[in-house]
Amino acid sequence: MYVLREHMYGLIAGIIVIMIALDIILVARGILPVSTVIALDFVILGALLVLKSIVEKEKSERLYYSFWGVFMMLISGSIAAWTATGDGLVGLAVFFVGIGGLIIYASIVQK
Repeated sequence: MYVLREHMYGLIAGIIVIMIALDIILVARGILPVSTVIALDFVILGALLVLKSIVEKEKSERLYYSFWGVFMMLISGSIAAWTATGDGLVGLAVFFVGIGGLIIYASIVQK
């Protein structure tokens, strides 16, 4: 964990550069739709923030990073639901259900 804690920002920066390169290839070649690529990016960034929350020492920092990591994954789920169904209301409903879950999570963890 020490290595991750000390070099986390370098790891995040490297993964973001790799993601940009993969995004260019996936979109330029038409392998995946843009909305799916954006959803995948949000999942990866959310997972990195959750990993950052795991290696943090302070409880407030862990809550902060885990909240934003799960929020980014929630945005990804909303985009994926919208793309899969073709209905924006379904994506919006998924988003609001996730926001409700995040509010419950934040209120429980904070105590």
